[in-house]
Amino acid sequence: MNVFGPTFVTIHVRKKAGDSAKPQASKIFLTASDLQRLLVYKQVDAAKLLGVSLTALKNACRQLGLESWPKERSQLLAARRREAWDVREWLRRMVERIRTMKGLQEDAAVMISRKRMMRQ
Repeated sequence: MNVFGPTFVTIHVRKKAGDSAKPQASKIFLTASDLQRLLVYKQVDAAKLLGVSLTALKNACRQLGLESWPKERSQLLAARRREAWDVREWLRRMVERIRTMKGLQEDAAVMISRKRMMRQ
């Protein structure tokens, strides 16, 4: 994306033909970082997520310095999956540690109660 381009683009949302409901927002401000987060989706799906037309999204992309939507999203998706897997793996390890510690605490409590019973 163009470093010297605008920092954000304003997309004016209009009511679609045949739609009686007004759009939720009249303007959407799209930054380059917002656009980067959307690159994992197909361009049509990204436009739907934003609630704008495909043409409006394409024009906003050009203004932000993105000439064309990337055809290959597999690398972006793979990176996101790796990040998600790392978080899930970390959580699994933490839960296992907590279970182990809880088990040790329960074992210690049982041992203490047995010793108390033996003393009596």
